[in-house]
Amino acid sequence: MLSSPTTINSLGEDLLLEIFRELHPAPLLGLVVEPQRDALPAFSPAQCRHRDVLAAIHGGDFAFTPLLDPQGPACDAPLRWRIQDCRGGYLLLTNWDAGLLATVNPLAPGSTEYFDIPFDREAPTGHPDQLPVSLDVHLLYSDEDPTWFQLVWLLYEKSRIEERVPPQDADENWLQSGSRANGTVYWPFTNQEHMLKLDTATMEFSVSELPPSLKGQQGCRFLVGETKDGVLCFVFCTVLSIGVLMNRVDDDGVERWILSGMVHYEVGAVDPPINNHTLQVMAIEDGFVYLTTSEMVLVLCLETMKLEMLFRGVSVPIISIPTSWHGLLPY
Repeated sequence: MLSSPTTINSLGEDLLLEIFRELHPAPLLGLVVEPQRDALPAFSPAQCRHRDVLAAIHGGDFAFTPLLDPQGPACDAPLRWRIQDCRGGYLLLTNWDAGLLATVNPLAPGSTEYFDIPFDREAPTGHPDQLPVSLDVHLLYSDEDPTWFQLVWLLYEKSRIEERVPPQDADENWLQSGSRANGTVYWPFTNQEHMLKLDTATMEFSVSELPPSLKGQQGCRFLVGETKDGVLCFVFCTVLSIGVLMNRVDDDGVERWILSGMVHYEVGAVDPPINNHTLQVMAIEDGFVYLTTSEMVLVLCLETMKLEMLFRGVSVPIISIPTSWHGLLPY
């Protein structure tokens, strides 16, 4: 007996959403950049004419006006908001002068929330080394409940580091800013040998070695991420070259880091590779790598290894903390 054919009406909502997310991945809304003066972050829309992108931008509040509300919690805060992270359409901002954190969703302006910075920003009298210094902050959110989120805040307190290692080695054994992939936050040690890992499901720490090809490469900038299929990867830049390391299992069942692709960005045949054109990995989202120079933003597809320009003429400073000055807003 033949079974009746399956129609779209017989599919559950969860399965339909999964199908349509796969067929129509969320387009990029644009780039949020910190201004170089006292002003709110600035939004540059993606250079495309995608109908959904245009509708979202038209209906959203990308001027971040909740931060200017004269009756709001930030009414007396100076306009010195710094971008710390961007996840799920939410920007995480800090205002050190006002001692405030803010989560802002341009597509839902009424959802802006404020929190006090959860540590003392002044050192005790006579103990300047006991002042915690913020290294980076990560916004953890839930796909099932977009209104739920957590913060992971990495602080540097030199006096405590020196209790565990010799003072002359304290800075060398500290951590660089982190990145996230597959539910884990990764912070490389400054010695470029190991990385600290935090499993955000269990909130447990562990330490692992960096891939052999990245060990000790002090001039190499990299980020941990995942492909569209969830495969862990490292994307690294050396001057004008971009490399991708994938975590693969060989025929003997041993996990190895394999160079899966290499792309060279050509500035121009007569232009020497100068500092302003040095590439830096900014973010890895949905199988795409976003990179910056001082003059433009580029995007690399991990599936095709095709490199394209996304924005030109955006003043993006080259710094050592990729997530501190920029936010990529997906739709």
